[in-house]
Amino acid sequence: NRPQHFVTFSIMAAIVSVCNNLHRAPFDSVDWWSVFPDSCAHYSVKESDRLAAVAAGLAANGVRVDEERDGLVVHGVAGRPPGGGCVAVNLDHRIAMAFLVMGLLSHDGVAIDDTGAIDTSFPGFTRLLEGLGAEFGEWTG
Repeated sequence: NRPQHFVTFSIMAAIVSVCNNLHRAPFDSVDWWSVFPDSCAHYSVKESDRLAAVAAGLAANGVRVDEERDGLVVHGVAGRPPGGGCVAVNLDHRIAMAFLVMGLLSHDGVAIDDTGAIDTSFPGFTRLLEGLGAEFGEWTG
C-alpha cells in the first residue's frame, strides 16, 4: 500500500525506457500491478482522485496512459516526455510536486494550476526548482 509513492512512480513510468538498464532490457510500458501488487483504486480517495489526476496530467503532457478499474498503465515515451500541458493539481501537493519535476525533464515544460498546496509538505520547493532551471509565471497554453 504505497499511496505516497504512486504519483512519483507514475512520472518515472513516463520516461522508464531511459532507465532500461535497471532491468537490463528495454520495455515500452509499465504494468502497475507489477509495481503496486494490490489494487490502486483507493488512491482515488486521498487528497484528490490521484488516479484520475495522474492520468489526465500525463495525457495532457503527451504520455499515453490507460486507466483501468483499479490502476493505470503508463506507456513510457523512451526519453523526455513532450510536456507543454497544464495539470489540475486539485489541491494535492504530491500531484503538484511530481508534475513540476516532470516539467524539468520534458521538452516543453509542464504547468500546474496551483502551487499553493506544495507548502504543506515542502516549503521552498519552488525556489529549489528555480535553482535547477524551472521558471514560474502565468501559463499561456
